[in-house]
Amino acid sequence: MNQVKVISIFKENETYYAALSYEEKVTAKTRTHQKTAVDVNVGHFNYTEDQINVLPAKLQKLYKRIKHYQRMLARKREINGKLAIKSNNYLAVRIKLQRDYHKIANIQNDLLQKFTTKLVNNYDQIVIEDLAIQKMMMTHVASKGMQRSLFSRFRQILTYKCEWYSKKINLS
Repeated sequence: MNQVKVISIFKENETYYAALSYEEKVTAKTRTHQKTAVDVNVGHFNYTEDQINVLPAKLQKLYKRIKHYQRMLARKREINGKLAIKSNNYLAVRIKLQRDYHKIANIQNDLLQKFTTKLVNNYDQIVIEDLAIQKMMMTHVASKGMQRSLFSRFRQILTYKCEWYSKKINLS
C-alpha cells in the first residue's frame, strides 16, 4: 500500500478540499505501433480517426450565465471602491459566478484528460501543431475562442502523459 506523503487542505470558492499526494509506480503502456496527428482548431480538435468538441452546449450555457452574473455584479459594485462594505446580494452573486467558473474549469479539464488519455492509450507517436498562441491572441479576431479552446493546456497535459508512458510527441 502507498504511503501518503503530503496532505494539503485548501479553500476554493467557499468549499474546502483536501489533496493527498503519494508515489505510485507508473506501468508502461503496451506498444500499438500507431501514429496520429492532432489538428487544433477553435472549438474542436481533429485527429486521424475522429474529432472532439471542446466547446459543448453545456459550456455555451455556462458562458451565457457567467456573462449575466458579471453584469449583475457590475451593477452591485461598491461605491467607495475596496473600502466599502459589500452587500449580501453582491456576495451571493459573486459566489454564483465563482461556482460557474469552477464548473467550466472542471468540464474543460475532464474533456482534455479523457482525450489525452485516449490518444496516449491508442497511439505511440502523436504529432501536434506548434502554434504561436500569444501572437494569434494579439490579433483580437478570435482571441476569446482561442482562450476557450485550451491550446496550451492540451499541449501541457499531452506532453506530461507522453513522458509518463514513454510515448513520442512531435511538434510540427
